[in-house]
Amino acid sequence: MNESQSKISANLSPVDVGYIDLLVKQGSFTSRTDFLHEAIRKELEENQAVIQATVNPAAHSNSLETLIGSYTFTDADILKRLKDGERSKLLVVGKLNLLGVNNLASLFATLKSITVFGKLEASPDVVAHYK
Repeated sequence: MNESQSKISANLSPVDVGYIDLLVKQGSFTSRTDFLHEAIRKELEENQAVIQATVNPAAHSNSLETLIGSYTFTDADILKRLKDGERSKLLVVGKLNLLGVNNLASLFATLKSITVFGKLEASPDVVAHYK
């Protein structure tokens, strides 16, 4: 597994696992993982309207900044935002790394709120502040 992937686990009934194994044995999928990848892709495609309604900036106030992907912020990034007068709400779909931010006062002054759908890497103080 590489850095851009996250490992998740799921509890399935023995019958569901049996059905998956049957489809693998019949050649519909190469493995259980292949089945799960395909099922997840299908569900994400079928729910695009819900996803787009959530991440579309037009659906929110002007101060919402939506980031999709993997992002790392440092003190320099936060200070630049602060100098530029940016004060926004941050919505991240993916990964947000704030471990390189040590000036918490600047961070808290710059970002009114942080919502992460995926993975947030931050100090306990940052997590507590934005909870």
